[in-house]
Amino acid sequence: MTGRIRILPTTLDTAGTTFAVTRAGPIAVDDLGDIWVTEPSVDYPVPANYMLNPNLTPAIRSYTPNGVPTGNVITSVSNPAAIAFAPAVSGGPTTRLLVAENGTAQNIRSYPLTGTPHHTPGSATTLGQSIYSGVAGQLTDSAAGGDARFYAPYGVGADTSGNDYVALGGVGADVRKYALGGTRLWKQYGTLSYVSPVSFDPTWLLLSMLIGA
Repeated sequence: MTGRIRILPTTLDTAGTTFAVTRAGPIAVDDLGDIWVTEPSVDYPVPANYMLNPNLTPAIRSYTPNGVPTGNVITSVSNPAAIAFAPAVSGGPTTRLLVAENGTAQNIRSYPLTGTPHHTPGSATTLGQSIYSGVAGQLTDSAAGGDARFYAPYGVGADTSGNDYVALGGVGADVRKYALGGTRLWKQYGTLSYVSPVSFDPTWLLLSMLIGA
């Protein structure tokens, strides 16, 4: 499977720019204008059982707006289902790349970004762990993730205060807010059949979801 990224002007009066990538999953643009493209380890269209394809090598790659690789590649992922950028916080962390890891780990990975003219990702910290660890299926387990036990993370975002937002899919809609240290601040559960994909507006804290019934 091959893919391409197409960049359209907001006026839609020109054809825009197109460049080829290995596989095109969810994408995000950082504060320097570079485009980060995920290469998930699932086939498209996604199979009904959502099985990972062992023949696909997952990664996240950075490109300039003209499609030139910056050389920055993240390979410490097994199935990146969503990515987003967390803005730098005064007196707190630098700009971060957040990755919803919907592979075996079922967690959120936070990569600090530094450098110019292109950001270089540092070593990741993690938020949460799989709901299948510890007491499997239990939403809260003090010995295995506490209030940050995740299943099918499909969306991630952050606000300007450094709080992170996580959207989980699968059975019902599950959206949660976590402080920088990992403390859960609130959660919202719904009875919708699934939520995919999800995007967060860090200015307005707007949650946008495509709902499937």
